[in-house]
Amino acid sequence: MNKKGKIVLALSIILTICLTLYLVFKEDTIHTAMSHYDDHDYDSAIEVFNTLLSTTKGTDREHMLFYRCRSMDKLITQLNKKYQDELIDLKKYAKTDKEEYEETLLYLKKKIRKMNLITKSGLYLITVPGIPRITGRDTFCKELEKKYPASPFVIEYKYERILSHLNSGNPEALKIAVNFYKKYPATPRGKEILAKIHIMLREKQSIDSTLFKELTTIVTDKIFRCKKDRVNLRNKPNLKGKIVSLAQKDEIFILLQRSTGKTTLGGRSFYWYNILRNDGSRSWIYGSLIEKVNNSIANKDNNKTIKTKDDTFVN
Repeated sequence: MNKKGKIVLALSIILTICLTLYLVFKEDTIHTAMSHYDDHDYDSAIEVFNTLLSTTKGTDREHMLFYRCRSMDKLITQLNKKYQDELIDLKKYAKTDKEEYEETLLYLKKKIRKMNLITKSGLYLITVPGIPRITGRDTFCKELEKKYPASPFVIEYKYERILSHLNSGNPEALKIAVNFYKKYPATPRGKEILAKIHIMLREKQSIDSTLFKELTTIVTDKIFRCKKDRVNLRNKPNLKGKIVSLAQKDEIFILLQRSTGKTTLGGRSFYWYNILRNDGSRSWIYGSLIEKVNNSIANKDNNKTIKTKDDTFVN
């Protein structure tokens, strides 16, 4: 073998060794980050992910961005639990002891500042309303969505966030779920969220007219209209129920559920339906006084209606 061939061979060997060492190091580092995550050491996991992301590309990068987002959410929950006493004290001292309030506030801000230095994130303290809490600016989530907008990791992460909002009783959960479904309607998670939207509607969450309009484009199989003027709306699914309001002809409703039994009037029997109105109120209406409409009618109100049979309604 000539001199040139020996040099090429030596360089090939060196490159192979370097590549092997790099892959081993990279694999171990990812493993280390995930070990931190599994051990609930989320700030350390984020720190490792930040280091790795400066050099990692492709699927590994997408995966790490996802787990960095997860780690941040879990870290926020962890911090709120860890400093629960101080957060409660902060609310208590806000009106009773200004000196203690400032001291507790300074202590929490120092802890948050230190954590931001470790994680390179945007944690901050919310002091109003209610009990103060630590939260984040969604910097990591925005980066994941910006770089991989169609990624299944983005969908999964947002789905997990909605479940978190639901579990925490966030009053904005329904609106967040609606926005998620509008963006990912054909995905499995989108369909699951649609089912949860139906459940949330029955749980009497606060709804304004804007959200009601958006809902009429989503729960299209549950959009009905009033057939007559000045129809009684009751607080119970029977004639003994108190009249709480009057519905006008062509008013649009979202049907929430059906009564267990029918009521006979004029020789005909119909179920009662629990409805959601544009103003967010809920009441019961007699089944013979409503008819089903399609999505375009719900928004334009000038097409032919489609009548529904009571026995085809699915709760």
